[in-house]
Amino acid sequence: MDIVEITEWASPEVKTITITQGVGETSYQVQVKEFVPQDGDSLERKWKSGGVQKSHRCAPYAIANMKDAALILKRFVDENIAITISDAVDRNDKLLRPAYDIALNLAQHSQVSPCRT
Repeated sequence: MDIVEITEWASPEVKTITITQGVGETSYQVQVKEFVPQDGDSLERKWKSGGVQKSHRCAPYAIANMKDAALILKRFVDENIAITISDAVDRNDKLLRPAYDIALNLAQHSQVSPCRT
């Protein structure tokens, strides 16, 4: 899937939202704008809970600038990867935890960034 900048906005007003990932107290902010929905846009989220279909209608807002948001998200990942690993991988896991610790150490001390912007 290609990332495409939206060109048809319903409003020029920019809003800043804070996004959390449910890991520690971490969050990041991105700017969004109201967009004009196009055919095929998904503006409703559906899921099942206890066998019951549920849904939630979503407001038509999208990231105002995908390139800026990508840089913000990259910085967020770089700054919070250790917290995420600590939260996701059990410290007592004798196979996974050492592998993640080695990978994290290599990534933090490498001379070249693994992600290009």
